[in-house]
Amino acid sequence: DEPLEALSIDSMNVISPIACYGDSVGIARLYVSGGDPVYSYLWDNGETGIIASSLTSGYHSVLLTDDWGCEVMDSIFIPENPLIESTLLADTTVSCYGLSDGVASISSFGGSSSTYTYFWSTGQQTVGVSSDIASGLQQGSYYVTTRDTLGCEVVDSIYISEPEPLSMEALELDWIDCYGYANGLAFAQAFGGTAPYTFSWDNGQWVGDTVGTLTPGLHTVVVTDARGCTASDTVETHEPDSLYIEIDHSLTVLPYCVGVNTASLTGVASGGTLGYTYAWDDNPVQPQTTATAVALLADNLYSLDNSYTITVTDSKGCTASATTDTLQIFDETMSASVESLSNYVGGHGVSCYGALDGEALVTAQGAHAPYSYQWYGPNGYVDINDTIINLQAGVYSVTVKDTNDCMVNSSIIITEPASILYTVLSVLNDETCLGACDGALEVDVSGGVSPYISIATDMITGNMITNSMGISNDSLVTGICSGTYSLVFSDENGCSSTLISGGVSQETIITNNVTVAEIDDFSTVDVLCNGSSTGVLHASNVTTDPGFTYSWQDLNGNVVSTSSIASNLSAGTYVLYADYNNTTGCTVTDTAFVSELPIINPSASITDVDCYGNSSGTLIASAVGGTSPYNWLWNTGVSGSIVTNLSAGTYVLTVTDANNCQVIDTFEVNEPDALVAGITQNGYVLTVSGPNGGTLPYSYSWYEQSSPFSSLGGGLNYVVSSYGTYYVEVTDANGCEVTSNSVSYDEGPLGTIDISSLDIQVYPNPFRDEVTIDFGRVILDGKINLVDVYGKLVETYELSNMDKYVIERTNKSSGVYFIELELEGEYLENIKLIIE
Repeated sequence: DEPLEALSIDSMNVISPIACYGDSVGIARLYVSGGDPVYSYLWDNGETGIIASSLTSGYHSVLLTDDWGCEVMDSIFIPENPLIESTLLADTTVSCYGLSDGVASISSFGGSSSTYTYFWSTGQQTVGVSSDIASGLQQGSYYVTTRDTLGCEVVDSIYISEPEPLSMEALELDWIDCYGYANGLAFAQAFGGTAPYTFSWDNGQWVGDTVGTLTPGLHTVVVTDARGCTASDTVETHEPDSLYIEIDHSLTVLPYCVGVNTASLTGVASGGTLGYTYAWDDNPVQPQTTATAVALLADNLYSLDNSYTITVTDSKGCTASATTDTLQIFDETMSASVESLSNYVGGHGVSCYGALDGEALVTAQGAHAPYSYQWYGPNGYVDINDTIINLQAGVYSVTVKDTNDCMVNSSIIITEPASILYTVLSVLNDETCLGACDGALEVDVSGGVSPYISIATDMITGNMITNSMGISNDSLVTGICSGTYSLVFSDENGCSSTLISGGVSQETIITNNVTVAEIDDFSTVDVLCNGSSTGVLHASNVTTDPGFTYSWQDLNGNVVSTSSIASNLSAGTYVLYADYNNTTGCTVTDTAFVSELPIINPSASITDVDCYGNSSGTLIASAVGGTSPYNWLWNTGVSGSIVTNLSAGTYVLTVTDANNCQVIDTFEVNEPDALVAGITQNGYVLTVSGPNGGTLPYSYSWYEQSSPFSSLGGGLNYVVSSYGTYYVEVTDANGCEVTSNSVSYDEGPLGTIDISSLDIQVYPNPFRDEVTIDFGRVILDGKINLVDVYGKLVETYELSNMDKYVIERTNKSSGVYFIELELEGEYLENIKLIIE
């Protein structure tokens, strides 16, 4: 049926206004009537309840719909507090770089109240005020949160700045002008901080960035900026050395004659600032302005005391003066002397007769240098130097003049030796034997400077023999070999000779005898036994002349024979010396080598004794060196290279070769230590103790005494499973055996050992042909399962009373397998096995 009353929104109420500006937390409620009482609501923000709780500030509408679909719309205003607005100011920035004296302030209005709580990022908090101040701030950004009484907040930020670091630099602009002045100039420049700047020098003595009245030394300047920040620097001002001038008397030229203006004075300045100017007092109208004043008289006519004064001024205007006394007249007598610079052997000024190698020097003294020279000599010779060269013998005169034309004369005689003249008079004696070179010629030599040097040139070969003749025998030329020679001579100065007119310059020397040394290689006897002395050497073409002698020597110079035959020689090199009358040059040599066979070097192949105490050793001898065949003799009396059935010990072998040379050597036959073994008992487990001796490796066989021919198994351990008396036989690698002590079991239960204590070894792994699984003791019963990587059983091997098992490859493929062990009722982990 139709509703009795029209659908109506009776009222809308604000339940909760918005406390903080911009929030969406306003709440409003509808009050409705009429229509079909099943109502639906749709607010403009999408809410669908009679109460809307997420309203923003402003007007909001709502659509009311009843069950009949009738609709009514109305609206309501949601109020909110105003926005909190703050003014954040940097009242004072940081004054100096790095300080903490910045100040910031904040004031606010709006929100729900007129007082606020301020939260600074420095940690400062102020409650219930309208404004706030933060001080002691460093450079940087700061944040302030403003909260009203309803907890509404706004955040503001501010940056507190600081100036750049204040620094400065002080520079010297110019040096102090003169030594002792106070006009140094320096400049200071500031950087950073806050302009303007003020500058204070040396605690206020000077103010300003530029100072021009500084004394020499180190000065400190302090700069202060507009906010009181300071910085400092130092600068050193310099002054020149004291300006000084002196007259250098070593450079003074005195007047040579009275009334002659030939004097000169030189001033030498130092210190001050370079760029000197000079002024002399020699002329008031036009004084000389160089460091050296020239054309001076002995007396200064413009000075009261006749002295000369020089004043120097440097580039800064500083001055200094120096005065010299009256100049003295130079009255030293001028002189000149001449000397020969060429002084050849014999005291002559020219080396050889007619040579042009003389030299002379004139030395002048006094008067006024420099000097000029004029020489005159033989054949129109002239020169103008103080030294003259390339002179021939003769008289040389010289005239020397100074700058004032004063002159002096001098002279010298240059001498030369006489010409070297010679002739060969006769042959004094011929060469004693070929190679002796002891021939001598008698000659007549004169002139030049003795002693003389003779040069004899072989007319056929061109070979030259040079001899110094000596002062006491300058008529003999010695040391001449056989041949025809042409002779010339020279003296101590190297001057050549001239043959006397009609003289003889050639002569022939002959040889009286010939010395021969020759070894007969075909009759040499070498050493047969290494190390012995049985060698023999023979000289061939033996000379019977009693003047000839022979000497055989080894390489150490030891004489081994003085006849034509040398015997009892050891191996080595020997020299035969053949000499005629012990005359120098008449000795000739020949060399031969005596060889020897290699030393006999025996060796033996040794087979040691297999078991301790046996006689199974063998020696097989061989040899190198000497001369085969060999004879063998052992100290056992056996002859031959092989000896057998030897016990351990030392054996002596004598080897004799085909030349009856012998050598003795010894060989050692060894044997292993005695093999010993025992049994230790641990319950029903028997273990081999030791074993020691013999030759590794060992093998083991366990037996029960009642069945000595039936082995119970191998391995170091055996687990007793029945009553009886047990022992073990140990066999080494050579088959040597030993039997242990025995252990008996006759009562009580028999046990087993913990399988997990086994030390199982698998070798080799990987393998190609077969692999051994060693259990480390006898396994009473068990089995081995071989499976592939897929878990498939490949083969099973049963175990019974054995300590190891060998698996052969047979037809198994290469790859990875696993061994599963079940030993004495227990299962052990898989063991990885690789077949290559």
